Amino acid sequence: MTTQDNLAGTPASSVTISAEQDLNYLNGREVTFDRLQAQLRSTSVPMYGDSITEGMDVSQIGPNVVNMGINGSTMRDFLGRVNRKPANGTPIVHHAAGAIFALGLNDTQYEYQHGSPQNPPFLIDEISGWMTGKWIIIKILPVNEALYSSVKNADIDAVNTHMQAVFGNRPGFAIVDAKSVLAPNGQLLPQYSVGDGVHPSAAAYSQLYPMIQAAAASIGVIS
Repeated sequence: MTTQDNLAGTPASSVTISAEQDLNYLNGREVTFDRLQAQLRSTSVPMYGDSITEGMDVSQIGPNVVNMGINGSTMRDFLGRVNRKPANGTPIVHHAAGAIFALGLNDTQYEYQHGSPQNPPFLIDEISGWMTGKWIIIKILPVNEALYSSVKNADIDAVNTHMQAVFGNRPGFAIVDAKSVLAPNGQLLPQYSVGDGVHPSAAAYSQLYPMIQAAAASIGVIS
C-alpha cells in the first residue's frame, strides 16, 4: 500500500510500505514522520495517532492537516520521537498552528494501565507545555466486542472519562467524541468497522471527518 503525506505547501510525497506489522513498514513510516516533523510550518496542523489516523484522508479535514499517524504508535512514542535529538543535535520540535491527537487502543493497552504519569492525559499535558498552538483531542473510538475482545469498552470509557476531566474545559482545547454516532448502543456498529471490530470503515471516516473539522474550527485552528 502507499501512504500519502499531505504536507501543506509542498508536493505530496509517498512511501511504499509492506505488510502492516513488517519492520520495513514501521521503519519507513517513522523516517517519513521525522522528515515531515522537521518541515512543519506555522500554518501546519499535524495529526498524531496510530493506524486509525494513518488510514485517514486528512485532506477531508483541512488543507493544512498533515497525517503523522504510525501504526502501533502511542502518545508516549510520539513524545519520545519529537523530543529526541537527531545527529545534528536539533530536537524534532515544531511550532505549528495546532495539533490533533487521536488516541487509540494502544494508549489503553500500553499507557493507561500503568497509571500516571504514563497515561495519555499526562503525556498530552506535558506536550502542550513545550509545543505552541492549540489542541484537538479525539477520544478513543469504541470497539465491537463481538468481533474484538482484547480491549473492553469499559476500559476505553475510563481513559476517555479521564481525558474529558483533564481537558474538557481548558481554553485552547477541543475534544471530539464520536461514540454517540459510531456506537450509539455502546458497541462500534458493524457498518463502521472494516470487519475486525476496531478499524473504521469508509462510512465511519465520513462521519469522523466533519466532527474533527468542526472541533478544529471551533478553536480557530482551521477556517
